[in-house]
Order: sequence, then structure tokens, then C-alpha cells
Amino acid sequence: LLDHIWRGTIDVCGVETLIIDEADRMFDMGFQPDIQSILKCLVQPHQTLLFSATMPPEVRKLTLETQTNPVTVQVGTQSPVSSVSHSVYPVKSHQKTPLLLEILKTVETKSVLIFARTKYGAENLADEISKAGFTTASLQGNLSQNRRHALWKGSAAGISKF
Repeated sequence: LLDHIWRGTIDVCGVETLIIDEADRMFDMGFQPDIQSILKCLVQPHQTLLFSATMPPEVRKLTLETQTNPVTVQVGTQSPVSSVSHSVYPVKSHQKTPLLLEILKTVETKSVLIFARTKYGAENLADEISKAGFTTASLQGNLSQNRRHALWKGSAAGISKF
């Protein structure tokens, strides 16, 4: 984004809201200076929403420096909800998909949401689950918003289970 701003191929003057997801990961990867540069290019006032699984000091500092009256929303509790069961299966990378397929075959569920680290991984996993006889919908960034919405509605309607 910053490269496009500098080259003049994108104009952020009309941007009123900036949303930064995975802020902690972006900082870990060294994008803090880029984020600060982008923030300087935005019109004032604007709204900045930072989403982060953790709140390291760098992210907290950025919120205090760039936001007026920042609000922190913490989702979740320290202990799991009693109606949710948790299991941990320490396995090697090549064992993940076979184990997942076995779990999907043996555990009775109405609907399952599976997160993958990459778009490529999401597509491959959806293909493997489909080959095992399950209906799937792979929602990822390469799809148009209309297609993602249609897949999500299909999943909610029970057309795809995973």
C-alpha cells in the first residue's frame, strides 16, 4: 500500500477508516515503520482499528500515539466455555491432514470452521476434505466479495459443512 501511495497510483485522502488486522504479527515482521507512514498519509480525523491476538508493548504504544481515546476490547475468558471441548494432538506436519480427516469422520458436528495459515493451504485442505467425501467451502482472499458472501451463506444454510 505504501508503495502505491508513494507512486501516486492510489489516493488515500478520502479514507476515513483504517483497519489493521494481525497488528502484532505485522509488527513482528517489521512493518511498524510502514504502518506509521501510512497513518501519516491519512486525513485527520480518521478512525484506526487495530486487531491483535496479543497486545505487545509496540502495538499498545502505537495505539496511544496515533489514536484519540483508544478503547481496548478483550474477547474471551481465561478459561474455556464449559460447552466447548478442547483437544490437543501434537503431530508432525505431514500427519495433520490425515488426523483432521479422521477426526472429521468420527466426531458428529453440524458445521465446522477451519482456519489455515495461507490461501494455498486453505485451498489444498478444502480439496483434501472434499476428496474424503465432505462438502466444503474455501473462503479466502483470492475470491471476490460476492463469491465469499455466497459461500458463507451456503455454509450457513448447510450446503457445505466445512
